[in-house]
Amino acid sequence: MADEDVSEDDGWEQNEQPAYRVLEAVERGDAQKVRELVQAAGVPLGQIIWGATYILSQGRLSYAGLKFLLEVCGTATSLNSCSNFGWTVLASATVRTWDSATVRTCDLRTLELLLSRGANPNQRVVNMTYNATPLELINDGNVTSSARTRRLISHLLLRYGAEISPAATDPYLCKVAAAGGLRAYEKAHRRALATTLTRVAFPCLPVDVVSHVVAFSFHTGYY
Repeated sequence: MADEDVSEDDGWEQNEQPAYRVLEAVERGDAQKVRELVQAAGVPLGQIIWGATYILSQGRLSYAGLKFLLEVCGTATSLNSCSNFGWTVLASATVRTWDSATVRTCDLRTLELLLSRGANPNQRVVNMTYNATPLELINDGNVTSSARTRRLISHLLLRYGAEISPAATDPYLCKVAAAGGLRAYEKAHRRALATTLTRVAFPCLPVDVVSHVVAFSFHTGYY
């Protein structure tokens, strides 16, 4: 990454104190105090949410705390607001997974929480270095994360409506695009696996029945 690196806080203000003060009230479960502190912070709510996701990634905030903050005052508008360098909270949380070879469960839960609360998976980071969605960022040729990490995050983003660029070269994304999207890819994957299992393990059961078993037992669409 170049000048506008995540080490520069993605263009969010360096001062994390407003987020810390809010998060102290968050951990106490004091909704009224959270609202008061957010209003008095003098910084965008998006910056406070960004601070919360960063502090969570450092192990200094619980997942439940971030969820409480979003329940009390999180909105799609604040989640999709941009920093000075064009970064959203979702994009920042996505690229933070580059730091390790193996994506952690807490990182995926954070991303899914942001997406479920209205973070736009197709909102682009636009600055002097990037013009890309979170899905494009995580599959950038310069990313050092493992293929498994990229696939896990890509699958999650796709589940929430991320669009695959026609220029995508990642093998997994190419397979999903060729199938006509994630739902179609999952269906074809499930059907192929059910057909194999019917022939090998459950010859007395119809393929459709085995397909339902596969849907509950296997992570179809991820491979």
